[in-house]
Amino acid sequence: MEASKKFISFVLEPENYGRFLNMEPGLFMPLTADGATAASFWEDATVQKYKSQIETVIENSKNGKLFGFTSGRVFPAIAAISAQNLIAETLQNITVNGMSAADAVAEGQAHMKDVSE
Repeated sequence: MEASKKFISFVLEPENYGRFLNMEPGLFMPLTADGATAASFWEDATVQKYKSQIETVIENSKNGKLFGFTSGRVFPAIAAISAQNLIAETLQNITVNGMSAADAVAEGQAHMKDVSE
């Protein structure tokens, strides 16, 4: 147990964590505030390429919540909905397939209901 704690502490030190986040396949988002400021994270070539998008993701993470886990209880069908990308599919139906928002949401809701039963 003590060795595990020591290892996690080592990995989460900002400079170590930045290198860890950029290991293959790379470009994982930092889970800690210190990790989001680590030079070893920001100096990576891929991070530099997508810097503005990553800055947006980090900024948005300050206010975001993980869907399916916001009420203190876990929604039992969240894995089926998330694993099948049903929320993304609903958005794609609007932005790519030209569906109206109302139609796409109704279809998405029906699909989510089907997989949750």
